[in-house]
Amino acid sequence: MNKKDDLKYLRVTRDNKEKLKQNIRRILYIGICLIILYLLLLGENGLIAVTKYHKLKKELQGELEAKRAEEDSLRIEIEKLQSDSTYIEKIAREDYGLIRDNEKILHFKDSNEREPGQKD
Repeated sequence: MNKKDDLKYLRVTRDNKEKLKQNIRRILYIGICLIILYLLLLGENGLIAVTKYHKLKKELQGELEAKRAEEDSLRIEIEKLQSDSTYIEKIAREDYGLIRDNEKILHFKDSNEREPGQKD
């Protein structure tokens, strides 16, 4: 081989090395971008997880508000049961069917109700 062929071979090899380096850089760049994209979307603190956590937070806040409202109504009922004798009497009459002396309970049938065995 002569010197010109050797130089041509060296140039081609250098060009190939540069192209190889560029390809490796591109592959690394794409790989890093894919990893970052994965972490942003699918990671533990990614967009999908954060969206799910926000939805869960709203649901739990709704449940908390419902529990607080229930707690408030129970507190009011406790106060009434501790201090309001007319409320206690109402509960005793409605829930337990208690009556005073000389009182009678009258049960009325709905006009739409039929007695057993009665035909139209």
